[in-house]
Amino acid sequence: MLESAINKRLLSFEEAESLLAAVPRDRRRQIGRISGLSESGTETLMHRILDAMRVPYRQQVRLAHGHRVDFRVGKRLIIECDSLAFHGNTIDAYRIDRARDLASMELGFHTLRFTWQQIVYEPDRVEAAIRSALSHDRRSRVR
Repeated sequence: MLESAINKRLLSFEEAESLLAAVPRDRRRQIGRISGLSESGTETLMHRILDAMRVPYRQQVRLAHGHRVDFRVGKRLIIECDSLAFHGNTIDAYRIDRARDLASMELGFHTLRFTWQQIVYEPDRVEAAIRSALSHDRRSRVR
């Protein structure tokens, strides 16, 4: 919630840090690093997964085709966090996402899309998929 509040400019980093100062140290470690870039709880959880994996990533990155992606992991992997709350259940959202994926692929990126349910209830499976994609990317490079 803190990340979303910071992202929506309802709370400053300083105010968030002030609130967290009252939190016991062990609970603070569970909360983890706050980026202020997450636009949803799902993105916050994903950035925690990526932090725990210790892989290089950037959040809310604009690519050459002009689209912004939730996460760029390493050099060529995109991770999108999809939820019905943000995307709605419409064919237009589905089509837009697939057009963005195609445009990213044309730039040499591979996109993984995870649902809220997968990120919340299957984080180990999500992490395994990310590791597999990163491993595949390293093996498939032309030398």
